[in-house]
Amino acid sequence: MARRGKLPTIYPRQACDPEVAAKLNEWISGIARVYACRALHVVEIDGYFSVKWLHFSGKVLGALAVWKKRTTIPPFIPSRVLCEDRFLLKGPWAHYEDKPKGYRLHIWQESCRNFERLAARVAPDVALVWYGGGSPAEGQASFMVYIPVGDQEYWCWYVGIKRTDGWSVDRMKGINPSELAYIEAHGKPNVFGPVPKRTPRGWR
Repeated sequence: MARRGKLPTIYPRQACDPEVAAKLNEWISGIARVYACRALHVVEIDGYFSVKWLHFSGKVLGALAVWKKRTTIPPFIPSRVLCEDRFLLKGPWAHYEDKPKGYRLHIWQESCRNFERLAARVAPDVALVWYGGGSPAEGQASFMVYIPVGDQEYWCWYVGIKRTDGWSVDRMKGINPSELAYIEAHGKPNVFGPVPKRTPRGWR
């Protein structure tokens, strides 16, 4: 039975409603506990980004958008990236620890060059997370995940959060409510210890 450590609390750099920040931390911590990746890479994007970023690889001739079948690193420009953190899992029961500063997933490049930046090559066996938005003024937030589940295969999904009377999920792609609830349940602050053998997808 797999055992995972707890992830340090992640504090968004941009203005973010406490309710949204708490939910993001539960999802990120749930991913860290449930999936046996060697590391977790978390990227904060400035502001909300839409579901169109899921599987997005880049543009041809600066205009034609391309979504490739093989999972590539989404081409967010570095000026939109507020923060990148990588956490390494040292072993059973160990906590995730920060990688020394200086590592960056997003780089300046021509858009078409991103087609060759395969996730399995750039960040092998690393769960990748992007989030953005969440301020009361903006009224929406984004959460996107690429989880390695096999040889160069990824479970890629997106969740959008919107504020009406309160904050709630209003868009899901690549994941269903029960799968998200499972991850969230294992990311609660009071959860620590063995992870059940049954997981929604991608048990390794």
